[in-house]
Amino acid sequence: MATAAQRAPWRNALFYLTYNGLYNFTNGIGTQTQLLLSGLEHIRPHIEAQYGPLDTHVVAPQPEHPTWGYDPVFFQQQQRRIEALGGHVHLLPYRARPEQELWDMRSWDALSRGAAALLRAQTAAYDRSLVICIDQPWLHTPHVLTTQYGGLPPRTACLLVLYNTAFIRNWETPDATEVAWEQLGLDAARPASRVAIADICPSFTTHLRTHFTLDDATFAPYTSSILVQDPIFARQDEADIRKILCAHGVPLDTDLVLAFGRAAPIKGFERLIPALDPLCERVHLVLISVPYLDDDTQQRLYDQLIEQHRLRCTHIKQFTRDLPRALCQW
Repeated sequence: MATAAQRAPWRNALFYLTYNGLYNFTNGIGTQTQLLLSGLEHIRPHIEAQYGPLDTHVVAPQPEHPTWGYDPVFFQQQQRRIEALGGHVHLLPYRARPEQELWDMRSWDALSRGAAALLRAQTAAYDRSLVICIDQPWLHTPHVLTTQYGGLPPRTACLLVLYNTAFIRNWETPDATEVAWEQLGLDAARPASRVAIADICPSFTTHLRTHFTLDDATFAPYTSSILVQDPIFARQDEADIRKILCAHGVPLDTDLVLAFGRAAPIKGFERLIPALDPLCERVHLVLISVPYLDDDTQQRLYDQLIEQHRLRCTHIKQFTRDLPRALCQW
């Protein structure tokens, strides 16, 4: 009989289910995906030395027209990075109708079912698997595995990572059907289920416990972090920073207020702008608001509020990484 030292190392797999950061990079979910890949590129040898070989599988919705921020060159770059990690990319269809968007419960159902079938097939090749489900599109994956396949595959654990809920998307009038759908997905995190809910930060975990019935739910730590070795955190020359600010019309001789994010009510920009009214003679607002697809409704509201409150403002209306990076060092 082989001794423990003679046995082959266990084969491990990470299945990362996401919807941004693979063929587009337009929000914080994309940042999380990029952090995962950069982190694995940096520490994979250390992980494998302790746990054995690790394959990385990135699962995402099949890009359809229109897909927010789709970038074929970026997509090819990420595919090469994942292949270098001994990994694979899986693209799953979700549209039943041409007009069906990703943020539609029919899409989430289709993706969760597709992910469950994929996991049943792929995890059989591994001794241990960890499945990380990012946000609503994948929330029902463990529920589908339980109801249609009798439970999670053997030696597989699952982490449900929410950054969003119906109470955030539609905070004044949350959709009751979406709330019930989310509750059903979270119910999978029962004791001994091998499913846990990510505890990303105290405030969001409190939000989940306030709005959902989670008395017996299992939580696991999943604090957002950064990779300090990432080149994006390298200091820039002051001359380069000045050049970036000038290119975007940002003044160099006054105090600045920087706000950036998606052009959506939950981001609070329509509250920030009136709140700056007492400082309108002292500061210059740099607002970077990114619309979802081509919907500029919120951006037009921001412009009206900026004019109404007589704010000096540079309003950038498309995604940029260079400008906030430069301003954070200015």
